[in-house]
Amino acid sequence: MEDAEEAKKLQKYGSELQQYQAEVAAEVSEYQNKIQKQQALSKEADKYYQWAKLEVTTYIQNNSKIIAATMARQPASAQA
Repeated sequence: MEDAEEAKKLQKYGSELQQYQAEVAAEVSEYQNKIQKQQALSKEADKYYQWAKLEVTTYIQNNSKIIAATMARQPASAQA
């Protein structure tokens, strides 16, 4: 009788363990998907950051050239 009860408990424990393992596997899979999405968004955000940085740098360079050209065209008496 005792062996039957122990076997029944062991079977129940094995079943619960399998269910828990399935839940853990599902959670791990969900978090892996979230990490992949976050990495893709991070890469895309960096791309837009680099584009914006290039635009600002180009604007500054062009603006500096225009200012230098304007200053060079002014007569010497106006610069003093």
